Amino acid sequence: MHLSAPLCALCALALGCTHATRSVCVLPYEVISADPRCEYLSEAIPEFLTNELSRTPMIEVQDPQEGHLRITTLRSRWALRDYSRLDTVGRQLGTDYFVLGSVTRLEGRYVLESRLFSVHSGRVVPGSAFRRTCADESDILRQVPEMAAELRHQILVRTPAAGS
Repeated sequence: MHLSAPLCALCALALGCTHATRSVCVLPYEVISADPRCEYLSEAIPEFLTNELSRTPMIEVQDPQEGHLRITTLRSRWALRDYSRLDTVGRQLGTDYFVLGSVTRLEGRYVLESRLFSVHSGRVVPGSAFRRTCADESDILRQVPEMAAELRHQILVRTPAAGS
């Protein structure tokens, strides 16, 4: 079960998570496919996800363009997996987390993957992986609220504050 944004924030407070607002930067998704239909999804998914997360009290969603511009100089097929570089960019931006993801078209189906990277720990947050196989583009976009709920839970409830 996933809680709504206000209810999740209320639960986080009730559980003693009284730390400052957490900041998140949702990066454009990596396209791991030659299918041109995946290209627009690499921008659409982060936009929908940013909108979902920005409705959450205690989560500040940073401008993804700023993060994208800084990472563009680092980006290649392997750059987003080079977490030491994400640490550097994250500290420059003053963000706590990056949402990283990919969309792949494989055998007529889409595969949507996301993960939450903690700038503080320099690692992907354990248990933050989200993976869905979808029939079409609209099915992928219908997965975004569920993905946002899982990320919200990881950010507010499961991960310690940077200063603790």
